[in-house]
Amino acid sequence: MRYVKSLLLVMMLFMLGGVSGFFFYSVTFPLLDVDELPYGVYSKPTCVLGARGTELFRFEREHRTPITLSQVSPHVINAFLAAEDRTFFDHQGISLRGILRAIVVNLWKRRFVQGASTITQQVIKLRFAASQRTLARKVREQVLALLVEGLYSKEQILETYLNLVYLGAGLYGIEAAAQSFWKKSAAELTPAEAALLAGIVKSPQSYCPVYDLERAKKRRNIVLQCMRRCGFLDDAVYTSSSAESIVLTGRAGSSSVCSGYIREHIQQELEQLLGRDRLYNYGCIVQTTLDEQMQQRAEEIFATHVSEIKKKKANVDGAAVILEGESGAIRAFIGGYDFSRSQFNRAFQAKRQIGSLVKPLVYIASLQQLGATFRDTCVDEILPEISGWSPRNVTRRFEGEMTLAHALVVSNNIIPVKLFLEVGADPIIRVLRACGLPGPFDPYPALALGCTECTPVDVAQMFNTVIQQGVSRPPYCIEWIKDASGKKVFRRDGNIGGESAVSWFYSSQVVSVLQLISRRMSASYPGKWIAGDFACKTGTTNQQRSCWFAGATPRYTGVVYLGCDSNDSLERVVYSGRHAMPLLVEILRPFSSSEDHFYHAPGLVEVFVNPKTGAPYSEYIKGCYSFLCPEDGAEKVLSRKIC
Repeated sequence: MRYVKSLLLVMMLFMLGGVSGFFFYSVTFPLLDVDELPYGVYSKPTCVLGARGTELFRFEREHRTPITLSQVSPHVINAFLAAEDRTFFDHQGISLRGILRAIVVNLWKRRFVQGASTITQQVIKLRFAASQRTLARKVREQVLALLVEGLYSKEQILETYLNLVYLGAGLYGIEAAAQSFWKKSAAELTPAEAALLAGIVKSPQSYCPVYDLERAKKRRNIVLQCMRRCGFLDDAVYTSSSAESIVLTGRAGSSSVCSGYIREHIQQELEQLLGRDRLYNYGCIVQTTLDEQMQQRAEEIFATHVSEIKKKKANVDGAAVILEGESGAIRAFIGGYDFSRSQFNRAFQAKRQIGSLVKPLVYIASLQQLGATFRDTCVDEILPEISGWSPRNVTRRFEGEMTLAHALVVSNNIIPVKLFLEVGADPIIRVLRACGLPGPFDPYPALALGCTECTPVDVAQMFNTVIQQGVSRPPYCIEWIKDASGKKVFRRDGNIGGESAVSWFYSSQVVSVLQLISRRMSASYPGKWIAGDFACKTGTTNQQRSCWFAGATPRYTGVVYLGCDSNDSLERVVYSGRHAMPLLVEILRPFSSSEDHFYHAPGLVEVFVNPKTGAPYSEYIKGCYSFLCPEDGAEKVLSRKIC
């Protein structure tokens, strides 16, 4: 009796389906343009290129590469037929046997657990219908499937399906998946690879190999069994294919040279320039400044160094920025240690006090305002308190008279403050602003020790200005953007040559002293230092909350910042010279050359002096300093005491 009732219920559902079918046919047919079926309008991704021309990543709603059926391996066709619709070439769009089986199973389970969609119905669902599992949707699919089967050939329908099907990891269509998983075309896929793709369709989140290799392999082998039962594989091929390991060699299986920090930063810039719709749908090409090789090296070295630092201070993080000196183009940048844990982009968003990195600018202002040279002397001594504050040296000692060159080399704190008091706040603040530091600047003596907050990108621009003959060049990531027709819709504008911020005459003198710092540091790293000229400066802030290192060759300027997002003290376990400095040196070393030399301004000559008294030497001797001074003052026998 129960069996009879179930059978009557099935028959009633068929009758209801037929009536509903005609109703939905009459309602939906005028509203759907089925002519779009094989030639649907797909969104076109925006392709982002590195400086060397390789694709870094894409911005796309759907990662899809349309392909014709003639370009598809027979193994692919056989795998999808075996897994999804083995009677595809025999039915007229719907499978009565499949419908009956699904009805019986669903009645038995008393809920919707099994469908009976043919490939044709799946195409309808992918192109036109909603994804909810409802009776109305199923009836609509069946009516449209019958219509589509009358308008298009089986080959057209199958081709459309293979281009539409979702295969996990943001991939749509078999060609996109083949290229992303194995860097090969769908025409080259083996039986095992084809079965893997066909197996994903049932549940992309479960069976995509990017998410779970073991589950993907088990599902692949089930599809291979189906292929053997359908006669698509012989026993030998089935056995060998089932034993194959899954090895992903394409984009989806390997990590990009670019971290999430880069992708997110460029995404934000492009959304402002293009808008979201244009970015994700209209097939633009974006040329960035990022050097693929330098970026990959920076990512690897940063991860290695910071992982070691975290063993001493777990919550430390940081950033790095590398600029091309003569243009300001960002060739590499690191926004942090782990994007999956924190999306805070420290390269562009972490505003921290810069400490001693501000001192080169204080000296530039002092040379200019006082007519001083680096051979002039000043006294390192205790200063009277200024509103309850008095500067101290890191060593807690006072060394007496020393040249300005020595004061900058050893990063003395007393002498920059004395120069600040001598020169005044306004000239120094003008230099800071001209070199790209954003401020705000409090006109107090502590400003001479770096009590102003900047991001690593700001610091990179500032240091690059000093290195590059006093010319300020704003850092940038995007060179140009073309639309799908090849027309440039954006290119970097403004003063490509940069703007003169400070006099080359004075910046040259500072650079020559910053090279002395490099020579002192290189002695501890024989054979592992930068080739050619290198100028650098460390920076540590009050209570050791941030560690900085800035360094530059004639071609590249780099900055490394290390600190805690909470701005906690690094507690004397992280140091600028011990941790930030070697990180930047390792990144830049392969991109340096012994033939790289700084150019200095006319009117300057090299002098050899005693670092404390400024007394001249006729030639270089051990322990003396060599740097640039104005030619007119090079013959002085004695230096001036200026403060």
